[in-house]
Amino acid sequence: MPKLTKEQIIFVLERFRDLDITVEQNRERLVDALVKCIILYDDKIIITTTFKNEPITIMTTEEIAEIA
Repeated sequence: MPKLTKEQIIFVLERFRDLDITVEQNRERLVDALVKCIILYDDKIIITTTFKNEPITIMTTEEIAEIA
């Protein structure tokens, strides 16, 4: 994975700072820039982002109920 400079990161974030997220195309651009993939299973959702190598696993409602 290539190293990004502080200036490169700021440039990318500033491009999205003023996006009007009420416009569907802008929401799609934001998701495309930040999300590598989303995998749906019967019992979980796994999201892989562009900024972190570890996937994010979304808990099921049953798992949330067990914790509460």
